[in-house]
Amino acid sequence: MADIFDCVRSLIPGRARLRHPMLHGLDEATCGEVSAFLTALPGVTGVRINPRVGSLLLEWDENETNADALLGLIESYAGMLGTDAAEPPCTDSDGDCAVCEYAGRAAKAIDTGAVRVFGEAARLLMPAAYAHAAGRAARTLQNRSMLGLLLVSVGALYWRTTQMRTHVWAGGAFLALLGLHLIQHRRVL
Repeated sequence: MADIFDCVRSLIPGRARLRHPMLHGLDEATCGEVSAFLTALPGVTGVRINPRVGSLLLEWDENETNADALLGLIESYAGMLGTDAAEPPCTDSDGDCAVCEYAGRAAKAIDTGAVRVFGEAARLLMPAAYAHAAGRAARTLQNRSMLGLLLVSVGALYWRTTQMRTHVWAGGAFLALLGLHLIQHRRVL
């Protein structure tokens, strides 16, 4: 079972959002059972499950419990289900998942490298936004870069033959960032 703390996407006092493959595609009855279990935990004030993307929004009273205690209980509950949803079942007939494992590691390495590169660029280009929320500043810079490259590529078509190299270069860079974006958001596609 994957560590539930690795599935936390945002965490502030009294509120946590988790993304876990085990939540993806749950039917309405199962969502109701999971919500009922979580609502019965001490201090929990709200539970919302989105099975389409596999997310869980959990709200609690900080005076009654804390994030570590709740997430530990959730991890125990998920462990009792006996499903290792962190590793998707292999579709190979002989059960060999080496390709799946390699692809997952490669995607994570690409994502980590991109976050590091855009994080450093955001630190230099957007210091105020970076100081407030580093991850958000890096994503904003990445998205603005994609938009800028798309505009340069399409704009270069306007001048046709004189700017064809610019169009090809900007279009290739845009496609590379689009591929990176799709790798980063592959779980919600």
